[in-house]
Amino acid sequence: GFDKWAQKVDHRGYDSDLNIPIYYEDRWKKPGDIARYEKLNYDAEYLMSDYYTNTRNIHSTDFVRLRNLTLGFTVPAAWTRKVNIDRCRIFMSGNNLLTWAAYDYYDPESLTDGSTNWGTPPLKTLTFGIDLAF
Repeated sequence: GFDKWAQKVDHRGYDSDLNIPIYYEDRWKKPGDIARYEKLNYDAEYLMSDYYTNTRNIHSTDFVRLRNLTLGFTVPAAWTRKVNIDRCRIFMSGNNLLTWAAYDYYDPESLTDGSTNWGTPPLKTLTFGIDLAF
């Protein structure tokens, strides 16, 4: 996918008053460095994100997601009958619990037409409950 967000806000050091993305920790700093990202250029004449589009913002959207998981336990009837309950089931259900993605800085399912558009990633939800029958 194409990371439009990075194209707009990744200033590559042009303005030292702006936030610098955390992935720039792996940037080129001195001769001999092997780094994933280029040197920050605080004296650049142009803001790279406004003037240039390049393949640097294209990332793999491969991912594996644990989308739905439900765990439940039915309390043995011998226990529940002692308190006049016919059946008791305790459960937990979760949605979007874990995502392993090739690129960590956006949700791979929040792309629209192959690009990030500041979409909201799927919500992570946890539900707990007790189902009683009398």
